Amino acid sequence: MTRRFSLAVAVFLVVFGATGLTCAQYETLDNWYFLYLEGGIGTPKSTDQIVGIALDPALGGGIQTSTLIQPDWSSSPVFRIGGGYRWSGGSRITLSYWQFDDEQGVTADGPGLGNLVYTIGPFLDTGAGFNNMGNPGHADFNTGITAQTVDFAWGRQKMMSDYFDVEWSLGLRYAHFEETISGFYDDDVSTGLNFGDVRWGAYKFNESEMIGARAAVRCTYFLTDRIAGTGSIGFSMLEGEVSSVSSFWDADAGGRPAASAAETDDNRSGRIQDLDVGLMLFFMDDMLRIKLGYESSFWDGVPSDLVRNANGSAANLRDRDDLSFSAYTLGVYFEF
Repeated sequence: MTRRFSLAVAVFLVVFGATGLTCAQYETLDNWYFLYLEGGIGTPKSTDQIVGIALDPALGGGIQTSTLIQPDWSSSPVFRIGGGYRWSGGSRITLSYWQFDDEQGVTADGPGLGNLVYTIGPFLDTGAGFNNMGNPGHADFNTGITAQTVDFAWGRQKMMSDYFDVEWSLGLRYAHFEETISGFYDDDVSTGLNFGDVRWGAYKFNESEMIGARAAVRCTYFLTDRIAGTGSIGFSMLEGEVSSVSSFWDADAGGRPAASAAETDDNRSGRIQDLDVGLMLFFMDDMLRIKLGYESSFWDGVPSDLVRNANGSAANLRDRDDLSFSAYTLGVYFEF
């Protein structure tokens, strides 16, 4: 599926109910519309996008060593945008959108001795043995991750003291995840079916769409009339479909083993846990607020890789059913 949400839209942080006024004063304010934007620098964690394994032989009775070849994700942009309506009694409705979308490359040579074992694409005898790229072998790949959420929620604020309030919210969440891994292996083989350098193409694509319920709570403590600390946690229970496909083929079309492919999809459950903390500053009679913060989101079951060990493998990998996103963010919140 194409990236339906690949608009590089700005992102927001849901700054529920934080003002420079006391909580008691806050509940007497007029009704307001509000908008918020947030952007930041984030990193996906625990992606386990392993594209190859370099196996060094055990020489002289030593221990065979293996090195996993995978991208080292650097900081990438994240965005959030949202808006809604707040009533004077403290209730509000909110619609929001969050996105991460970036790519990372990885390239590596296999060992001088031993073998480079390929891990993208189904089980196939390349002529150097099943899943082997011969010696030394070479891997060159580009990996991409796109993740989006859309939330619709109704929330209500409860003042606990003059300077501390809690807001809870209930609503719906839609989550979409895409992962693409594409590239090639160069096979240096001088035995079996092949002779000399051979290039093999490899591709993997994972996608999921889920929808379900989300509950969240935010706490805000007013340090001064212009500064407040805030933090929230959220939990989503989701249901939807996960699909995966992988393929491996002779890119040189040299009459070597036929291309191989694996494809599957499954209805699954997933969950997302969100956490954010930050410091808010208030301007323009508290109509404008700036937030500096940190956020983390743990996705479980949504980013599953269903063809990770398709048709067997010479080097089985552990299952990859979860990953996380974390980011340092700067947000702007405006009421009108």
